[in-house]
Amino acid sequence: MGGENSKRSGEIGEILSKKLLQLMGWSLSIQNISIKCNNSKHLNEENKPRKSHGEDRIFIYNSPFHDDLTHVVHVSVKNEKGGPSSEVTLKKKFKKHLKELQETIDCSKNSPELSKILNAFRSRKRNITHSGLLMWFHNDQEYLEYDIKPILANAIMDKKITHPMYLIDNSRAAFILKAIDDINKKEKNSNIEFYYPPIGTAIKPDESPTGHFLPLEVIASDIISYISRDNSTSSLVFYANQKFSETAYTRLISYALDFSRGLVTDLKIGMPDYSLADHETEQATARMYFSERKEQITPFSYKRSILNFLEEEV
Repeated sequence: MGGENSKRSGEIGEILSKKLLQLMGWSLSIQNISIKCNNSKHLNEENKPRKSHGEDRIFIYNSPFHDDLTHVVHVSVKNEKGGPSSEVTLKKKFKKHLKELQETIDCSKNSPELSKILNAFRSRKRNITHSGLLMWFHNDQEYLEYDIKPILANAIMDKKITHPMYLIDNSRAAFILKAIDDINKKEKNSNIEFYYPPIGTAIKPDESPTGHFLPLEVIASDIISYISRDNSTSSLVFYANQKFSETAYTRLISYALDFSRGLVTDLKIGMPDYSLADHETEQATARMYFSERKEQITPFSYKRSILNFLEEEV
C-alpha cells in the first residue's frame, strides 16, 4: 500500500511540475533520463553504491543576462500528499533532496547522454553552468500556498553542495501560476514576451530584453514582468509577490522606472491585494515621489474580485 501511495504521489508531482514548467516556457525540456553513476560514494536507499541516477527533467537555455553562457538546469520533482512536516523533518528532507540532486548533477554533467543533448542544442560552449531546481510540492488543501522557505532559510547546508540550487515550493508555484494566468487572460493566450531586466553582464547588442521563458534568475525573484503590445503602444507590466503598502509600492515604482530602460512610457504594477477602494491615497502619495517622471504608472491587482471593476473604470 505504501509503495502504491508513493508511486501515485510521484505521478501527481510529475503532472504538477509538467504543467507549471509549460507555463514558465520550459516545454522543450528532456524528461526521465537515466544517467550512469560514476562515483562509488553515491549510495542508494539501501546504502549500496548507485548504478544510475534518474534525471526528472533537464532544461537548457542560453542566458539572456550573460554573454556566452549556457545554463543546464537539472530538475528534481518531489511531491507529498499531506502538509509540510515538522521543522526538523522538513530541513532533514530538504538536505536529502539537495544531496541527491547534487550527486545527479555530478554524474550527469560529464555523461555522454548530456553531451549529446548539448550538441543538439548548440550551446555556448565557452561557458556552461549546471544548476539544480528542486520542485517540492505539498498537496494538503490548507497548505496550497504555504511558503517553506523561511523555515529552510537557516538550514546548514552540506559543504558538498557546490552547484547553485533553486527551489519552487507551493508558495512560489502559486505566485508563478497567478501571474502567468493573469497574463494569459490579458493577452488572450497569445505568445508571451517575458521581460528580462538588466541585472547581468550582457553587453552584446543582439541580446533581446524579452523572451518566451522564465530564466532561473527570474524564478528566484519576487517579480515577473512582460511586455504588452497593443497596436503601436507597448506597456511594461510587473507582477510583484508582495502585499500592498505605500512603502512597498514606492520601491516597486523605483524598480520599474530603473529597469524599464526607457523602452516604454506606460508601466503597470500588479500586487495581489491592491484595491483602489482601499489604497487610492497611498498609491497617489507614492506616485508623488516621482512627480518629475512622465511615465504613466498604474497599479492593479492580479487577484481578481468584483473590486477590480473599479480599476477598469479608471
